[in-house]
Amino acid sequence: MALNDEGNVRRRLSDYARPVLQRPVTRIHAPLARNANFRIDSHVMSMLPIFHGKPSKDPYRHVDELSQVCEINQIHNVSADVMKMKLFPATLRDRAKDWFLKLGKEFTSWTEMEEEFLRKYYSVGKTTSVRKAMREFTQGPSETFHEAWGET
Repeated sequence: MALNDEGNVRRRLSDYARPVLQRPVTRIHAPLARNANFRIDSHVMSMLPIFHGKPSKDPYRHVDELSQVCEINQIHNVSADVMKMKLFPATLRDRAKDWFLKLGKEFTSWTEMEEEFLRKYYSVGKTTSVRKAMREFTQGPSETFHEAWGET
C-alpha cells in the first residue's frame, strides 16, 4: 500500500464510496453460568416496557417495569440481573436506542447499565421538580396524607 506524506495509508477514490464503521460500539458481557440455557420466549418480549427517551417519561418506572418482567419470568441458572442486561437494549427505541448504541462502553453488570441509564435520563430538572413538590406540599384539615399527596 502506498503512503501519503504524513505516513498514512493513501486511499483510492473508490475507498471513499464504501461505508466505514467508525462509531463506538456498546457491548454487554453478562455473566452466564456454564449450564445456563438462555432463551427468551416471545411472550416475554411482548411484556417488555418501551422507553423512547422522552423527557416526560420516568426512567425509574421503566427500570422497575423491566425488573418486574424479569422477576416473574425467571430462567433456571440465569439471574434476574443477567436477564435485565440482555433484555434492556430491546426496551429502548428512538433517541434512547441511539444514545445506548453510541455509548461505546462495555457493561459487565446490571448496576453499571442502570446507573448509566438513570444518569442520562433522570435529569437535574426532574430532581428539582420533585423537591419543589415536596416543599410546596400542603394537607387540608380534613384530608389524610395519602389523599393530599394524591395516592388514593
